Amino acid sequence: MVVRGEINKAQEFMKSLMKRSGQGGKYLTGLPNNIDYHDLLIGRKDKALKVLASLLELAPNDHLLLYNRACLSALQGKSREALEYLEKSLKVKTVFEVKDKYHILNDQNLKSLWEMHEFMELMKKYKIAD
Repeated sequence: MVVRGEINKAQEFMKSLMKRSGQGGKYLTGLPNNIDYHDLLIGRKDKALKVLASLLELAPNDHLLLYNRACLSALQGKSREALEYLEKSLKVKTVFEVKDKYHILNDQNLKSLWEMHEFMELMKKYKIAD
């Protein structure tokens, strides 16, 4: 069970980071946002998803949070949902360096999507792959 105070603490922590990020509190990009992964890895999937959803409320256009949400969905076997969040992330981050492309194409968290036609179409659409 998720304790509401834990979500509130996470929100307050992220708000303080956003204020210090120099981005007007609009994005969390480049800031630690793997609270969700910690909980997922130790089996607290519901908590991980609630914390991440709460953080996305604070920064709905943060491409890393959206990408993490795609990864969480893929790890849970929710392929369609994962693809939706992945596309949202790709729409926000419009410039991809080689290392970004490599990461997306080789991210084990997205492994369940690799064989999907829709995944490859997204990769082509955003020029991640040919």
